[in-house]
Amino acid sequence: MNERLVAYSAAALQIVDDMIEYSQRFPNEYIQHTPVTMMELSYVAMMILDDDGKESDDELIKSLANSFEILPIYYHIQVLRQLVNRYYGEILDRPETIDQNILTLDLRDTLMAATELLAKELKSIPSPMETFYLYMDNMTDDQNEATDKERVQFKQMIDNKDVQKRVLLDYLDSYEHKYGKDLHQEVLQIGK
Repeated sequence: MNERLVAYSAAALQIVDDMIEYSQRFPNEYIQHTPVTMMELSYVAMMILDDDGKESDDELIKSLANSFEILPIYYHIQVLRQLVNRYYGEILDRPETIDQNILTLDLRDTLMAATELLAKELKSIPSPMETFYLYMDNMTDDQNEATDKERVQFKQMIDNKDVQKRVLLDYLDSYEHKYGKDLHQEVLQIGK
């Protein structure tokens, strides 16, 4: 197996382990309650990585920044899927996933629409982590142009961990269905 692909797999596993470890650092200056939801964890982690990243004095943040830097977006899908399943199983003690419903499907579609819009703006496929971060950032901004329905749905997702897990897993499935083949081709090209 190509050494680079092995390094990607190792980085992906390291990110999941680091994120699980990072989740134990709450409450902190960003979020004052525990346990945090997966969306909150992702949001704060991405915010800190954007601010500090590899320059941080915190070894865990440095490890996350370094792992994310070398990891192609294709692997972000697997990282997030593993992280969601481990986090909800180990930290939140919610190993089961609820059935799909209108709310979860609407929210999945909202995240996919946000991804597609971001892809058009960037002229490249964004990371699902980037989509989570920007979606959370937009929805928590008082000046956003979200409809009342979108605000209510967002609140329901943030407040209900079971809904959030279903939405995240369905979103990752849809994301992989739409972008996975292209992202995998990029990895294969890099690995040559």
